[in-house]
Amino acid sequence: MLKAKHTALPWEYFKGNANGKGLIRIESGIDARPSGIHIASLTRTPENEANADFIITACNAHEDLVSVAQKALAVLEEVEAESFLRDEIRQALAKAGVNP
Repeated sequence: MLKAKHTALPWEYFKGNANGKGLIRIESGIDARPSGIHIASLTRTPENEANADFIITACNAHEDLVSVAQKALAVLEEVEAESFLRDEIRQALAKAGVNP
């Protein structure tokens, strides 16, 4: 079974009103194609605004962080037989859903 791809990055969020209730909407960024794809809605609270910011930051940084971790792992594999740092990088990549 093929794993579905997520909506193109970058994602962003905005605060708005729907039916008089405050909402936070997470959507694909305006530079993504197709643009404006709705990802999620949250009720507008300070905690949910922080959650939306965290989700956006983590998702938008994911690919760069994975790339850097893979490069660091490759360097460590060339210069060391065993390393606690190498093991931690492998665990972090696995936690991010990437096969190191």
